[in-house]
Amino acid sequence: MTQIAKSEVRIAVLRGILYAIAFADAEIVRAEASDLWGMVFYSVICLGLVLHSTVVGKGRFQGLLLCASLIALIRIVTLAMAIEEYSGWYWYVILDSIVFAGIFIAMRTMVLQRADLSTDWKGFRLGSIDVALIYLAAITIAELITAIGSTTAGMVCHAILLFSLVLNSSMLSQSSSQKLYLALALAPLIRIVSLAMPMEEIREIYQYLFTSALLFLAVIVVIRILNLRRPALSLNVGKLPVQLLVALTGVGFGVAEYCILEPEPLIDALTWQEILVPTLIFVVAVGFVEELAFRGVIQHCSTELMGRWGWVYVAVLFAVLHIGYESVAHWFFILGVGLFFGWVVKKTGSLLGVTLSHGLANIGLFLVVPHVI
Repeated sequence: MTQIAKSEVRIAVLRGILYAIAFADAEIVRAEASDLWGMVFYSVICLGLVLHSTVVGKGRFQGLLLCASLIALIRIVTLAMAIEEYSGWYWYVILDSIVFAGIFIAMRTMVLQRADLSTDWKGFRLGSIDVALIYLAAITIAELITAIGSTTAGMVCHAILLFSLVLNSSMLSQSSSQKLYLALALAPLIRIVSLAMPMEEIREIYQYLFTSALLFLAVIVVIRILNLRRPALSLNVGKLPVQLLVALTGVGFGVAEYCILEPEPLIDALTWQEILVPTLIFVVAVGFVEELAFRGVIQHCSTELMGRWGWVYVAVLFAVLHIGYESVAHWFFILGVGLFFGWVVKKTGSLLGVTLSHGLANIGLFLVVPHVI
């Protein structure tokens, strides 16, 4: 065995010891604090193991890293099942893990076929796609922790992700992966802002306004840093009749979503005085800002990295950020809506129709349908 080979073995052994210590620490936290915090620590370990496996060459050590990440994932699921007050939700965790695994395999296969990288496991482009999918999984775990556990733990997870995405992006030169990582930072930022803002005394409809205003500022910063232009962001009118037809789908989406969630109305009566300002908020502040962030910035960046399947990635991310509604049916409904919106923008190159549809769906869900049905 050469001196270099011996050195690599020593490094691998030291890394293994470090990961073993991390597993032990996670078990200590679980035993001394709570199962929920144990889940948080195991989630960080799992993310680190999978990320590490993407930067090492294909071999035994990569296989060991992936096996260890699987053990961490199994521990996360078993801890979720053990949390008694959330025992009804462990099936959601398992279902989400299965869905993500299927999406990961399908998207990886499609991207490999497009890029012809099926044997080039060390290619930078392939590694970047893997990392982007891993970040999607991490955001999913953070959303699940926020929904089924503690908002504080969820904020910690999203803060770690925000820091990791910005740091990862800053370490890369101008590339498609650098752009996507920075654009993805908007996802944990959305959740941190929505959880951290002190809005107990603010009427709920205005909470949407303040959250969207902060998101808009972040989106503008990302657009300026990445130097994105109007065509890249789909800020075009497009064919107006087509955009109006797309907008009308929001009426049906609003009714269908209300049938799933049945929320309380955000206005006291269905009058023009009551509905005017909330309508403007839902169309401009919520509809436009969210579509600019997801179907504008993130979809453009994901398409640069993943090619023609980037819009599917964004649709899944969009659905993941709706896990907080705690409804499996609603999650799949939002996934379908996200796929439709992404496909429309991909085909038409315009945000107009999906922005109006998004706004009309929220108007129907929170303002009109609760007073009609």
